[in-house]
Amino acid sequence: MMFDCRVWLPLLLATTGLVLVACSSTATQSTSTRPTLTTSTTVARALAEPEDTTAFGNGETDADLSSTTTADEFATDTEPGSDEASTSPPAEVESTTTSTSIAPEVAESPQVTALLDELMPFVERERGLTFKSRPVVHVLDDDEFSAAFRKLVVDAAADEQELWDDFTDIYQLTGILRDSTTLEETWLSFGDAGVLGYHENRTGELTLRAGEITAFSKVVLVHELTHALDHQHFDLDRPEYDDDPSEIGWTFSALVEGSATVIEDRYWASLSTTELDEALTARRSAGGSSFDQTASFLELQFGRYRDGAEFAEALWAQGQAAVDAAFVNPPTTSEEIVEIDFGLPTVRPALATPADGEIFEQGVWGQAAWYALFLDHLTAATALEATSGWGSDWFVAWRQGSRSCVRVHVEADSEADLDQFFEAATIWAAAVGGEVFSPNAETVRVTVCS
Repeated sequence: MMFDCRVWLPLLLATTGLVLVACSSTATQSTSTRPTLTTSTTVARALAEPEDTTAFGNGETDADLSSTTTADEFATDTEPGSDEASTSPPAEVESTTTSTSIAPEVAESPQVTALLDELMPFVERERGLTFKSRPVVHVLDDDEFSAAFRKLVVDAAADEQELWDDFTDIYQLTGILRDSTTLEETWLSFGDAGVLGYHENRTGELTLRAGEITAFSKVVLVHELTHALDHQHFDLDRPEYDDDPSEIGWTFSALVEGSATVIEDRYWASLSTTELDEALTARRSAGGSSFDQTASFLELQFGRYRDGAEFAEALWAQGQAAVDAAFVNPPTTSEEIVEIDFGLPTVRPALATPADGEIFEQGVWGQAAWYALFLDHLTAATALEATSGWGSDWFVAWRQGSRSCVRVHVEADSEADLDQFFEAATIWAAAVGGEVFSPNAETVRVTVCS
């Protein structure tokens, strides 16, 4: 089991898609207040109710929180069955033909057979692709699922303990994690808070937490089936992104979750009034404890579903071929996802960022991560304004004896943008014990040490 621990994607399960129920006002605050950055987006992905669900995942781990949607968000500009929704895919991909007649590779329970027979045609029709094989779905009760999820986290941490420890240091220094909390403990707490299901990218298998199948279970499964379908055509397991210092781990994760969230939204929109009421009731009763995490950590997880869905909708507006092409060549900066800008350079030059000791981690911090970081200390509107002019950056983390440090050099699109960023970074630095320095009119240097 691989986890991607880079700073802009804090320890996402690299091969699984997890579905959580977010039951706390803390989670709601971290994602629902972000203003819309552009007017071209078509789906607002906000966690407007404490009982809303969310999804997290990435290409190499697809940790997927099934996205939370409120009643006001069910309709999208591209309705199921519209011309845009059924845009023909590339010639090599067969579309619209359902594949429920494919024989299962393992024995299915009557319950699973009925679910797949009902939901696979919907996912195929809306995504414009066909399943090459019938997904394997495991339905576990609460105890079985909790044990499986705990093993997932514990095994991943054991496999790469040094990496997990390194990023525990980085996240504690920057305020993403509280001083007494490790990454492993944080991810175990997510399981306690109500993980509902996951898609295993390397096997293509789905695991659902559902002692009893409800109308909301079907919503979760639609999201996960979309992952399975995308995986069969584009291979979501991309270990080459593990050590890439760019933001491609975050951006690919946002694309993967955005694709599944769009199809999930269309499923919500297809429900009758009675079905909708049943699904909402089941979602509210899904349970789970509160997320006792920082706003920045939660935004780094949940924001990818909101921003990814908006980005995917913008791709769908250009046709399915644009969606499929993005899976082949995903964007590499969170700026492209957040601002839905298809004209940005895919590679930004690395900034020279000096370290005062041996570097143990480095890479792009990124616009999305700065926005998340500021949320603990600024309003969402102020955080968005301070980061919307982000131009490029590079971070280094090093140790001197028992002391750990993180330093980031940031450039902005204009002098005015840099001034806004400097003000926000100064407030953040004062809260976490860091310092902000502007060596010239083009650069801000942020440093924080233990």
